[in-house]
Amino acid sequence: MPSTSAAAPTTSTPLYAGFWRRVVAFSIDEIAIMAAILLILLPFMSNESLATIGAVVALVFMFGYFPVMHSSALQATLGKLLLGVKVTDREGNRIGIGRSLGRLLGMVFVSSVFTLGVGYLLAGVTERRRALHDMIAGTLVVRKDATPAEIVAGGRTLPVTMPLTAGMWAIFGGIIIVAILFNIVSAIVMPN
Repeated sequence: MPSTSAAAPTTSTPLYAGFWRRVVAFSIDEIAIMAAILLILLPFMSNESLATIGAVVALVFMFGYFPVMHSSALQATLGKLLLGVKVTDREGNRIGIGRSLGRLLGMVFVSSVFTLGVGYLLAGVTERRRALHDMIAGTLVVRKDATPAEIVAGGRTLPVTMPLTAGMWAIFGGIIIVAILFNIVSAIVMPN
């Protein structure tokens, strides 16, 4: 006899952000951060005594960007917004600034430095597409329209291997080209 209990909310759209979507979102964020830092530093470049102040302001911006954006009402950075994903806790709620800062520290040190990037790769093979810093912080990266009920229920997961579409390759290639051009322009504008 079939069960009469209410079924959990489901959708045919995958709930969790896949590895390549996260890579592209992060690349967009890196370009936005580089552009903002360049704009922050330009006014300080003409006066050597103000260069330290400019560097401190740039550093604060760089390390404040992810925690502030992820804990905001948007729950996403510029890159995540453009790719339609957000960061939540395991119950689908908005994360606070403390958890968001812990997530950033985990991203910088654990997923990147200590594991030589392997922590990031876990987002491509784990069932809920969690990188190591997501596991440490107890966070998920999900569709922007995902509801807490859908997140708690687990939604539909992505297959372990997801083929790259031509559009994803074009976006990723375009971002790399823009990043290279940005670095060239930065080297010309700020030779020291």
